[in-house]
Formats: sequence, C-alpha cells, structure tokens
Amino acid sequence: MKLLMENWREYLNEEEEYEETLELFIEYYALSNNILLTENIAADVKTAVATVVKRYGKKAVNWAMLGMLSANILAAPIAAAADLPVEDPAAMEQVQQSGPIRDWLKSDQGQEVQNQIKKTLEKVKGTVKDTAQDILRPNMDANMADVDANMADGPTMDGDTHKYRLTVDVGERGVTNNLSFDRAKLQAQNDLRGLPDVPDDALGLRTSFSPGEGTEVQITVEWSPDLQADAEEMIQKHAEFSAKAKAYKARQ
Repeated sequence: MKLLMENWREYLNEEEEYEETLELFIEYYALSNNILLTENIAADVKTAVATVVKRYGKKAVNWAMLGMLSANILAAPIAAAADLPVEDPAAMEQVQQSGPIRDWLKSDQGQEVQNQIKKTLEKVKGTVKDTAQDILRPNMDANMADVDANMADGPTMDGDTHKYRLTVDVGERGVTNNLSFDRAKLQAQNDLRGLPDVPDDALGLRTSFSPGEGTEVQITVEWSPDLQADAEEMIQKHAEFSAKAKAYKARQ
C-alpha cells in the first residue's frame, strides 16, 4: 500500500510538472512565432504535443520541452528580428541544476523527442490563421478577402468594428513591391484612425484587400475594441518576457 501511494504521488507530480511546462511552452511558442494566442491555437499545440506523448511518455516530453525552453529552440526569424526573448530563465535554471535532465537532452532519445515536437509544431504553424505579423505597428501584410466588390469607398460599421475602404489602381504590376499600393494602404489606415470613435494610436489594425474592376484593388482596414485588446495583450506579454529575460541576465 505504501509503495502504491508513493507511485501515485510520483504520478501526480509528473502530471503537474508536465501541465505547467506545457502551458509555458505554448506561451513561448506563440511569442516566438508572433502568433496571437487564442484558445483554439493553444488547443492545437496541446493536441500536437499529445501525439508525441503517446510515443515517448509525459516525462520525456516534459524534459524535452524544458530543454527547448531553455535553449532558445523555439526561436523564429520574426522573433530574432524583433530582438524578443524566446528562452525561459526558469526552465534554463532547472535544466542547468539537474544533471539527469541535462544528460538526457544530449542523448539520442532526447534529441529525437525534441525533433518530433518541432515537427508537430510545424504542422500547427501551417494551420494558424490568427497571426500578428507585427503587433507594434499596423499590420501591413494584406490578405485576400471575400468582400462585396460593389461596396463604396469610405467608412462603414459592422457591429463594433470600424472599417475603411479605399480603391487603388495598381496597374499591371499588381500589389507586390508597388509603391502606389503601399501608399494607399497607409492612407486607408490613417483615414481609419481619423474616424471619431477610433483612437489616434489604434493598434491591431487588420488590413485586407480584394480585386476590383480591371487592375483596381479595394483595400479594407478594420479596427475594433477586441482587436485593440488583443494587440495590447500581446505587447504586455512581450514586455513581461523581456523583463524576465533581463532579470535573469542581471543575475548571471
């Protein structure tokens, strides 16, 4: 009975450690890829990691996630370009202080589990729709939108979402590396910010476009309190992670 209770306590501790590491892992995954973390995305990452757990077990996956969190393996080009920290100081300290974890991470199996996690995350990244290309400035990456081609230029409302529409003739060049198109996007964003109920420093603007007549393109910029809140939350997370990283480096 005593052995059974000890095994049960060990199982509970392993379960709790895994869940805590996974939650942290999801946050850093979103941060490093500049993904706006939603419940759906968190669920997708949990499902992906669970497929690796089925093969290797929670203890191995927990150690692999700790290793990835401590060694900057979650880093993505967009995070590196923005100088965002994507390593967790607490995980780094835990790995450094634990000989078994450190040795296992260097082993063939440790490398294999980390690689399997990375492969499953690549599949998740390919399905993510809700991305924040650069939360610190308006989203300048336009996406094809299924909108009413006959909608007039100017401001409209859709619930609490403010929209501003602008049509530009891009010529035969299209929208790629087209100065006229880029200027029109910026103008539409500025015009949206100039609306009475939209903040002058509005964040989280969503920009989309659709083909118009001939070589015309219709640009639509959107802002809502929800988009603003999502942007502010992402900025806050960036600030918290930056402060966390600086505090860790200061202790070294």
